[in-house]
Amino acid sequence: MAEQKLSEGPGPVLPVVVWGVNKSDEIFKDKSFGGSGDWEKIAGLAKCISVGADGSVWCVNKEDKIFQYLGDGKWHEVAGLLKQISVGNHNEIWGVNAQDEIFKYSGDNKWQKIDGLAKQ
Repeated sequence: MAEQKLSEGPGPVLPVVVWGVNKSDEIFKDKSFGGSGDWEKIAGLAKCISVGADGSVWCVNKEDKIFQYLGDGKWHEVAGLLKQISVGNHNEIWGVNAQDEIFKYSGDNKWQKIDGLAKQ
């Protein structure tokens, strides 16, 4: 099967990768690159998962712990606690904690607090 591609405007053409979680917090990835429903179960549990344009995958679990996907079913726990996470790419990871404070990941297990509050 040929890999499906998504392209908008100038820039690289990237494969479409769909990830999701179910009501039991199980993590799934669409193996077919394009949403055909051929799902692969990935190790771990998450209440929220986000995939960046470059394929970077981050999630938070029901204890608000943060994880970065390393591939092959392996996750790296990142310092901090967030209730929501959003990934633009490997350099653009944003999150909101239980107090609705906004944070941007600055690398090396460090988060920069951003002025303001946000609700999910």
